[in-house]
Amino acid sequence: MKKNLFAILLFIPLIGFSHDDCESCRQVEGHPAEGLSEWTASLQQASSSLNWWSATPAQVAAAPCRQSIPSDAQMREWLAAFDSGTKANKNVNGLSLQNESVENIRALEHLTTLKDWRKNPLTAQQPQYNSTCTTALCAATELLGDSGVMALYMQRRYGFTASHLAYNETSPWTRAQLSQALTGVLEFPQGVFPMEEARPFVRFKAGQLPAGYSQSTVADSIVRFFDRWLTLPDGEKHANTSHELGHAIAAETGADRSSAWYALSGWEVQTFQGPTGPVESYKATIKEAIVSGYGSTSPVEDFAESVAAYRYNPQHLRTRSPAKYEFIKHSVFNGVEYTSAAACSQPGTYSAQLAEAVRPRLEAWNPTTADLNRMSKACLSTIFTTMGSGAPGAMLTSSPVQNCLADAPQTEVRQWMNESAASRPWGAHIEPMLRNTHVELPPTLVNRMQGATTSFGAQMRQSLTSVLPTVFQVYLPSLSRSGCQQADFSQAYTYYTPVYQTSPNDPERYRARVQIAESVRQMCLDVVQARSNPNTPGPLKTQEMTSYLKKLFP
Repeated sequence: MKKNLFAILLFIPLIGFSHDDCESCRQVEGHPAEGLSEWTASLQQASSSLNWWSATPAQVAAAPCRQSIPSDAQMREWLAAFDSGTKANKNVNGLSLQNESVENIRALEHLTTLKDWRKNPLTAQQPQYNSTCTTALCAATELLGDSGVMALYMQRRYGFTASHLAYNETSPWTRAQLSQALTGVLEFPQGVFPMEEARPFVRFKAGQLPAGYSQSTVADSIVRFFDRWLTLPDGEKHANTSHELGHAIAAETGADRSSAWYALSGWEVQTFQGPTGPVESYKATIKEAIVSGYGSTSPVEDFAESVAAYRYNPQHLRTRSPAKYEFIKHSVFNGVEYTSAAACSQPGTYSAQLAEAVRPRLEAWNPTTADLNRMSKACLSTIFTTMGSGAPGAMLTSSPVQNCLADAPQTEVRQWMNESAASRPWGAHIEPMLRNTHVELPPTLVNRMQGATTSFGAQMRQSLTSVLPTVFQVYLPSLSRSGCQQADFSQAYTYYTPVYQTSPNDPERYRARVQIAESVRQMCLDVVQARSNPNTPGPLKTQEMTSYLKKLFP
């Protein structure tokens, strides 16, 4: 009977979701089984020694270091405090923003730009919004209602796109609903998020489910919340959100499909032919290491359930498998523990330990000019974001880019930190977490990075000069104001190999594809506006491009 029920589980259709790593992206399940139906109840009965979920609402309520939702006023204060000071005017999907921070402009673009679940813009379907608002906060509140301030805050601080305007098949959040979901985010340590710039965090269309999903489905790993999630007790909402965020983290780190993770529960995998293609069958041979009935169904659910257990029922996870406890502690929670209020209220982080280990190397480092130019490339996304925002003046001396350049050696230091952990079971899966780690840099190194703009600017002019004529020839041979606004530049990033000087499959370039598209669009508009007769269409001229790039990168 167990075998038959397990086979049923395996044949449930899966929703494919591609994360940012484009060409090398792997498919991550939509997890339609994340709810209790008749067959899951039967399977739970067959695994009666374990609860179906790894944490109960009562355990969630009793967990230490619970977090409260900041007020709208506190969120507004944070948005203002983390503003670089660089202002711009820009039309964002019909919204005419004036003297707005480039960070808020970028966030509002994420919240209002329609895209598919792979985050590719749906340019042909993009609505234009009519509003008298000239700030992002005003527009977010007008378009998203009482959840608008929270959505803008979540976008900027945590990289989650909590907007029904950004995806089809979604419904608006209310502030009360979104607050419950945000609680699950806040209960991870600071610095775990963002792991990517714009991850879906949406209510699926009310009254509907994706094809193949059972009526008992609560949420999925894309991170989409369904009607049934709204009916759960608060504690179960928070535990479920942690579970789904565990999937989202694993989509970036690859931890839940690693040999190191498989070994901790002795997962064995067999592949057989199902009705629509190959199907994987899973069996955990170290059953005492499994934390819940649902976690016994596959390695990825084992991982997500272990994440929820670590946060809300840590003694259970540590008792079942001390090795899994350590794996989740270091690969997801950055060394912060939740076994007591004392443990999580004054936490020491794993990244801080790694930073201390590489400090002697950092203090002795004397980077070459080639090193400085290479590290400057970590700021390409910031450069294209600032260009695309319409911010005037030279890019490399703008506040966002100068801040990024001062921080650019962090990429090198994080690589050293990653190397120092390579021998640990979780060592191959901490790089996304380290993206938000900041090590104090020697002032001389910061000054050298901020001063290394002359040679880097020359590189940018040269590489863009070789790229942009081809981009415009392909996407907009004749430039006009309306053409610039309507052209689909979403694939322009594929021509940016000379800029990145990496392989065509470079994930960083793919992640920056929207920023690159917006920078091309803004250049197009600026060039047309500078013409003596802006209303007359015409091809991009070499002199126009040269003059424009010299202004951006003098």
